[in-house]
Amino acid sequence: MEKGSNQALGTVTTSVDALSAEESQTVDSALEISAPKLWNVWDEGTPNMYVVRTKIMDGNQVVDTYDTGFGFRYFNFDVNGGFSLNGTKMKLRGVCMYHDQGALGAEAWRSAIERQVKILKEMGCNAIRVTHNPASQSLIEICNEQGMLVIDEVFDTWTNPKNGNSHDYGRHF
Repeated sequence: MEKGSNQALGTVTTSVDALSAEESQTVDSALEISAPKLWNVWDEGTPNMYVVRTKIMDGNQVVDTYDTGFGFRYFNFDVNGGFSLNGTKMKLRGVCMYHDQGALGAEAWRSAIERQVKILKEMGCNAIRVTHNPASQSLIEICNEQGMLVIDEVFDTWTNPKNGNSHDYGRHF
C-alpha cells in the first residue's frame, strides 16, 4: 500500500501451522509491483514511501498488525562517476550527526529528530552520516519519510583501538 493512500497495490496471503508464544518462524512471500514510484531525495514533495501491512490472524480474527515502511530505490558508487541514486548522479551534501539531542539527552525523541532532519533539509542537506554509533530506528524511519540519505556507521575504528582502548568495540570485527 502506498503511504498516504488507501490504494492497495496487491495482497499476498501466507499461512503457518500453529506456533506457541515462544516460537518463531520465517515466512517468505513475494509480490510483484510493476513500475513503482522510486524513493528519492526531493527538495519538495514526498519521497515515495510504501507500506507493507502484516496481519497476524487466529482463524478469522486479527490478533496483531504491523506496518513496515519502505521505498524502492537503487544506488551506485563508482570510482570514476561518483554516487548515483536511481540512475541520477548526485553529490552527497550532508553532516556528521551524533545520536544525542543536546539538552534532551541521548534518548531518541521522534519529534526532536523530525525537527533536526527538517532543518537539515531546509539547509540543503541530502545526507546524514551518523557518527560512532548505529542510528536509532526513529532516525532511519524519519530520514526515509523525509527523503534524507543515511550513512549508518557502526563504529569508527576498524584496525586499531581508539586512544589505546584495548576494549574498543571495533576490535571484535
